Amino acid sequence: MFNKKSSSLIWFFSFMMMELIFANLAHPATPALIKNLNLPDYTFGAAFASMAFTNFLFSPFWGKLSDHKGRVKLYMLACIGYAFGQFLFMQATTEIGIFVARGIAGFFIGGINVTHLTYVMDGSSMEDRAKNLTIHSTIFTIAGSLGYLIGGFLGNVSIPLLFTVQIVGLIFSGVVTFMKMKEIHPGDGTHWQMKQLLDASNPFSAFKSASKSISVWVWVFFGVVFFSVYGSTAFDQAFNYYIRDQFGFPPSYNGILKAGVGILALLVNSTICMYLIRKTTMKRPLVWVMGFTALTGFAVIYSDQAFSFIAISVMFFALNSIYSVLIQALAGKESRSDSTGAFMGMFSSIRALGMIFGSLLAGLIYAFGAKLAFVMAGIMFLVALILMSVLIRYRPKSE
Repeated sequence: MFNKKSSSLIWFFSFMMMELIFANLAHPATPALIKNLNLPDYTFGAAFASMAFTNFLFSPFWGKLSDHKGRVKLYMLACIGYAFGQFLFMQATTEIGIFVARGIAGFFIGGINVTHLTYVMDGSSMEDRAKNLTIHSTIFTIAGSLGYLIGGFLGNVSIPLLFTVQIVGLIFSGVVTFMKMKEIHPGDGTHWQMKQLLDASNPFSAFKSASKSISVWVWVFFGVVFFSVYGSTAFDQAFNYYIRDQFGFPPSYNGILKAGVGILALLVNSTICMYLIRKTTMKRPLVWVMGFTALTGFAVIYSDQAFSFIAISVMFFALNSIYSVLIQALAGKESRSDSTGAFMGMFSSIRALGMIFGSLLAGLIYAFGAKLAFVMAGIMFLVALILMSVLIRYRPKSE
């Protein structure tokens, strides 16, 4: 199997799915872990924000580094580093310990996310780029759901066992991908000095540098990305904690729910999303999807029973799946082939910034009202809708 390396995206998608399943194992058990340690409610949001913060800081670094050094070897390094971060998370017993562990994990998650996107784009023609990014997004959702399902049941048995399986699986995923996959973009072999590395790891410097070559309309698009990811993360993080805090659901219930959402996402992505990508510009459908997503966020206010809350949440996650595919496909269209890594590094950094605000504020306002985070999610999608409408209405067709 490993005698000959391959550049086939089928192989890469297979390895990517395996890694993502392992990466998502701990999520359904995290609320139970926080509850077992008797930590404050805001810890669930702050822990995720710690991960997202280092992801935000270093995604441009990983993007630029992969342009110069290639994707596959960095992917292996990032998987091993993520496993180390999860080992520290398993050992943590205090808020500070959890925040440090999640921050280290976020640094390496940035590398994984960027190399996922850039390898897919490297291996795609311009005509196939949107289709392959849709497949990427679908795998991301399906693998996440499977990870939640398996992790939920493992968490019921033993949380240390869950983390052990995850750590070993992440290391294996990185190594096997390195052994099998060929570098499509081997990099230019440039040797960077320490100052260049530090500059590249500063997202604000990266944004300032990019502003010279990126139009104002791309920045408006990044605004759409930020506010929609903000809303999506706030809802998702609040959902995970809410069903444990309000309904007392064990980790396995969270896993089963997310697995069901994954099956629904597969159906939606392979039908509705593929149709929208092939038959439309994706922009106007995205406005409608974000509008309905906002409404489901507001509808949570009226759901007092577990059944109605779950039903509304499933609607949200289905719509969220469509939005994720469309926004990623649009990002692929915005990227130039000569700087794919740098652009997708910025895209990942903007997404991570939305995750920081979404998770942190969801955790903070939860103490004032368990449903406020869902309302906030709806508001953020409305803001994203407005920005997307401005982009459609005023952006010149030549841009």
